[in-house]
Amino acid sequence: MNDGSETTPESGGQQQPQNPAALPSQGAVPDAAFPPHLARQPAYGYPPPQEPGQPGYGYPQNVGGYGYPFAAGPAEPDWQELADRNEQAQRRRKRLFLIGGGVLAAAAVAAAVTTAVVMSGGDSGTGASDQASPSAAASDASPSASIAPPTTPLELLSDARLDKAPVTVNTLFPTPTLSVQGRLYTLLGTELDKGCKVSPVNGLEQTVSALGCYNVYRATYVNDSHVQITVGVATFASAARATKAKSGTKGNVAPLVKDQAKDFCKTGVKCATTQSSLGRYAYFTIAGPDNGSAVAAGDKVAIQAARDISGSVYETLLERGRTGMAKYN
Repeated sequence: MNDGSETTPESGGQQQPQNPAALPSQGAVPDAAFPPHLARQPAYGYPPPQEPGQPGYGYPQNVGGYGYPFAAGPAEPDWQELADRNEQAQRRRKRLFLIGGGVLAAAAVAAAVTTAVVMSGGDSGTGASDQASPSAAASDASPSASIAPPTTPLELLSDARLDKAPVTVNTLFPTPTLSVQGRLYTLLGTELDKGCKVSPVNGLEQTVSALGCYNVYRATYVNDSHVQITVGVATFASAARATKAKSGTKGNVAPLVKDQAKDFCKTGVKCATTQSSLGRYAYFTIAGPDNGSAVAAGDKVAIQAARDISGSVYETLLERGRTGMAKYN
């Protein structure tokens, strides 16, 4: 049976032309054969009639899956805001890198200390009188080249043109006693080797001479275990030269036997030694019993003493860098 709009599949008949005049007017009562709620409803298996302006044929557009609308897509990101955030993050990382760079560099240099038990160098010679370090005439850079102010203590200590404060045995070894984690060391004597001609021995003298060494400042300490330690601080024009001097595989500093110090670490006697550098300063220690005997294998006291005095020089130099920075701020 036809409801006045289309043919049902069950009838198998052809759709008949519609006569507009025969259609019920708006508000007319539907065919009594059909209940009101079924009036003008689509037959089973067919979509509803297409309304004017509705796209497609009988099916809503932009639906996903069966009978469900598409999920709402993500909103378009604010590309400018993302770019600004990325730029700010890069600036923060760069700033943290610059700030931490000086600290990390200083820590790396401080850690670069080697300790060994080796045959000692020759006897100590007679050094020159206590004088200030010479000017940076042997600087790696051209004297006419401009140089920017230092930004860290390590940068200041790395260039003789920036590190202008006087260098003397008194500035490098300022106190008569040292206490390192409860271990006490007493200063026995100091000396300046002007021109680095006496204190470097067993091949180290050639190394420091080739690198333009200015002076070597030496001091000898003794601890409660009767271990004596000589430390020698060699000055150069640049950190690069000091690093090369530290990395040399030959020689060390000669023991300073002067004033109250006893003869120790004679030629051919095994003693504990260290080599290190900070900025334009390379410093070396040699330690052994004050009775002139050799350092026994596994003698932790002598090795610790050499490291303690080396560490005290590091702290003194680092404080020098901090003080020097105040003049540039």
